[in-house]
Amino acid sequence: MQALILAGGFGTRLKDILPDLPKPLAPIDNVPFLLYLLTHLSKHNINNVTLLTGYKSEAIENFIQNVKLSINIEIIKENMPLGTAGALFNAWNKLEPEFYLINGDSYFDADLSLLDNYFRDKSIFALLALRYSQDAARYGNVNFNDEFKVTSFIEKNTYSNNVDCFINAGLYKFNKSILTSHYNSWDGGFLSIENSIFPKMVEEGILYGLPVGGLFIDIGIAEDYRKANVIIPNRIAETVTPALFLDRDNLLIEDNGYTYGTDLKFLTKADTYIKKANTEKQPVIVVSNQSGVARGYFLEEDVMITNNVVKTNFLNKGLVINDFYYCPYHPDGKIEKYKKFSYSRKPYPGMILSACEKYKIDLKGSLMIGDNPVADNIKLPYLNCKII
Repeated sequence: MQALILAGGFGTRLKDILPDLPKPLAPIDNVPFLLYLLTHLSKHNINNVTLLTGYKSEAIENFIQNVKLSINIEIIKENMPLGTAGALFNAWNKLEPEFYLINGDSYFDADLSLLDNYFRDKSIFALLALRYSQDAARYGNVNFNDEFKVTSFIEKNTYSNNVDCFINAGLYKFNKSILTSHYNSWDGGFLSIENSIFPKMVEEGILYGLPVGGLFIDIGIAEDYRKANVIIPNRIAETVTPALFLDRDNLLIEDNGYTYGTDLKFLTKADTYIKKANTEKQPVIVVSNQSGVARGYFLEEDVMITNNVVKTNFLNKGLVINDFYYCPYHPDGKIEKYKKFSYSRKPYPGMILSACEKYKIDLKGSLMIGDNPVADNIKLPYLNCKII
């Protein structure tokens, strides 16, 4: 399998920090950032990598001479800024029938097999990896339907703060044939795949987007670059493992309608599953809709108190629950702060994908258990969901 990495940017926002290096060689804990990307690709059986370079290409060429990975690396340099599509088309004769295209200034440790399987099983020709975010104002939003077909792109700064979304993660998989007409009409100059090609694909109904989990960080911003120096090495050191996701009400505790507080009736439905996950050292994570906050029945603080009581009760039985996520939002809420649609509300996968930022989770090996066949069948085609 082939991957092409867009590595030709000027790195304008990092010039004060890295005056003499292209962005892909920015040191992360004294290791060039590009090596983290190459290592991640190598672990997913990507054995052919093409670096699409421009600015300070010579430094990248020198770097790859010392890369000791079992992958073939080739460089194709642009002689002038060509944009994301132009850089890709500049390498047209080197493209395999299927390939990945990846931004060279962002780290996203998504499980590529999820994209590979969906791409193959659905006979898709153009697929975006989507990342859940709680900052639509910064990133914009990618809208898609229940078949994961992209229906529109909404630009950043269109939204107010506190709006969640799915964003373009800068990780694409293509069948080369889907791009042939665009390549044939290319004039050899600057062309953006995001601004010029994706909108046309949306009009034709041939562009898909699949939400996937993982740690995402864009080193193109100085503040995030500094964070990456700690976050990425720590993430690399972690071991990936499946997780057990659980609903709360009517699975762990009796649901009497907007349940909260300390006077709870505990259930044993999930005990066997929790014990198995604990034994296999898999994180156990509760994900629950708590629209009672939006409806004014109780406060977020009450949800956290209730969750702590649940955690303590199960711990007293020798069962460990590692974390709790909850969605306090609902479009029919009475409390203005919480009256809205949210992708964190099940069956949307926001809470689960947020957990994948914190924990290094193998989602295709994970299990979601709940009691509600609507809310607990999560809208992720690769996640196993069980209703009990």
